[in-house]
Amino acid sequence: MYNQGQKIKYMEDKGILTQRELTFFFNKIEDVEKGLGKDLSEFSLDEIKYALSHAKPKNEKQSKVYCSFINGYHRWVKNNDDNLFKGVEKGFYDQFVKSL
Repeated sequence: MYNQGQKIKYMEDKGILTQRELTFFFNKIEDVEKGLGKDLSEFSLDEIKYALSHAKPKNEKQSKVYCSFINGYHRWVKNNDDNLFKGVEKGFYDQFVKSL
């Protein structure tokens, strides 16, 4: 997990199941963070899209969950209420779903 200390601190107040899901997601995108040399909280929207594609969500629901994880982590790191995905176009979440 890239920037592990910060991410563990973020997950401290989450329930055990959420911690597991977050850990799974953070581990899925670790290679993207390493490749870009920066934490997920510093990603541009294009970099977030790349990370989501790399995470290969199985369906639209999982894609939305991953976006929720990204948004929550970003808000926590930046200490603000910005919604990174406000106003995204229809079909935004489907574009990351892995093809079978």
